[in-house]
Amino acid sequence: MVIKDKGGNLLTDESDVTQRWKEYIEDLYNRNNCPTDEEMEECVGPAPKEDDLWPSLLKEELTTMLKQLQNGKAEGVDDIPGKMLKCIGEKAIEELIEICQQIYTTGEWPSDFLQTVMIPLEKKTNTTECQDYRTISLISHASKIILKILTKRIEAKATVVNWITNEQD
Repeated sequence: MVIKDKGGNLLTDESDVTQRWKEYIEDLYNRNNCPTDEEMEECVGPAPKEDDLWPSLLKEELTTMLKQLQNGKAEGVDDIPGKMLKCIGEKAIEELIEICQQIYTTGEWPSDFLQTVMIPLEKKTNTTECQDYRTISLISHASKIILKILTKRIEAKATVVNWITNEQD
């Protein structure tokens, strides 16, 4: 793969190209672009108090999300296929619930849940600009499960407090 650096120079060395992609993704997802706590509060109101938090993650939520995992999807860095997760036993389900519960209550994710494999796919043929690629992110299926549970809860909460308008559905 050949890609241009920020200055427009062509990079051909694999390590230089990898470094450029790292730089590009870090710029793209720069946390400085995120709203401040004050801006978020102004937009959506104050953060919920502990009493307002939803109940602990339920086993039913986890088992529902396990069933919804699609077979044949690429694995993340953990190399665990969704098909395998669908077959885990009761003890493994309890362990996964415990991990998800810790994430939910502390907001801290295990480092292996945060690891992503990014695959660039050309939008245009023979492109040399990072922005002319579509990036596919492969995350672990275990991460997908907790993300889906959290997404469902946020959607339900947003609907209750009318954060989502008809135009945004």
